[in-house]
Amino acid sequence: MLQEILIPVDRPSEAGSVLPCAEWLATAAGAQIQPAASPIERLFEALNAHIEAHHALLSVHRRLAASTKDPAVRFLMEQVAESKYGHQTLLRKIAASLHDALHWTQSPDALPRTLGRQETSAREQHAILCELVRQEREMGRTSRQLAKAYAQIDGGLDKLLLENVATDCHKHERVLQFALQLLQVAIEESESDRGATERPTAAQILEAAVGARNPRTRKAARA
Repeated sequence: MLQEILIPVDRPSEAGSVLPCAEWLATAAGAQIQPAASPIERLFEALNAHIEAHHALLSVHRRLAASTKDPAVRFLMEQVAESKYGHQTLLRKIAASLHDALHWTQSPDALPRTLGRQETSAREQHAILCELVRQEREMGRTSRQLAKAYAQIDGGLDKLLLENVATDCHKHERVLQFALQLLQVAIEESESDRGATERPTAAQILEAAVGARNPRTRKAARA
């Protein structure tokens, strides 16, 4: 039997003693096998590592901006540092949201949740967002045109900045498009709920059918 097979104990204080094989295997398994992290826990760890790396890069950008004597280089480093700071803020909000999902908590630093069903003003917001998407697309197109026109001015610095503006406009357009999708879902759910409340229930249909067959009810209705 497995319990009867004896394994020498490799401990100085217990030299020469023996343990049953089953007990030895259980002890070894407990010491070596750790419970595997879930996919969402691994994702949370990877996100935190990404945030730390992002923070380290932000520090380098800020030190370079503070130490350089070239005003153009300082300006560019400050622009990148400001953008990275905004990215870091977003990453921390994403991490807080993931932490809430893991631990069933509600952090004030987490990303805001969608409201879902909204009032009819969602249609007005939808129309405004559609116009904003169009404006961002147009601003991106104009920025790219200006970047080409400024290609030979100021050593190409103006061209670079205008191209970055065009890239940001495209990024803003994608964000607004996603907001449009959220509002569209809210509008459809609101209209679906409103239609459901306006439709007669089964009890109302049955009551109307019974009333139509009842002579007294028909007389009262005519009266």
